[in-house]
Amino acid sequence: MAEAADGREAYEAAVHHRPDVILLDVRMPGVDGISALPHLVQVAPVMMLTYSRESDIVHEALRLGAGGYLVHGEFTADELVQSVRDT
Repeated sequence: MAEAADGREAYEAAVHHRPDVILLDVRMPGVDGISALPHLVQVAPVMMLTYSRESDIVHEALRLGAGGYLVHGEFTADELVQSVRDT
């Protein structure tokens, strides 16, 4: 398990740790989640887990390869677990 402050750190951590799935936020300082997403999906499946429910961002994330997209406060713990498994 690893944590990262921005997309660049997320990519470096993913390459180093080779996770089964990556939970990624859209809005991060530096390299944001949408910019990092195409690189991260080359390493592991990515589940977007964020506060942004803007439809254009959701569609862009899915177009770029996100395996799922959940908005904070709009899912249960069981739904999160199932979404991660599905991703």
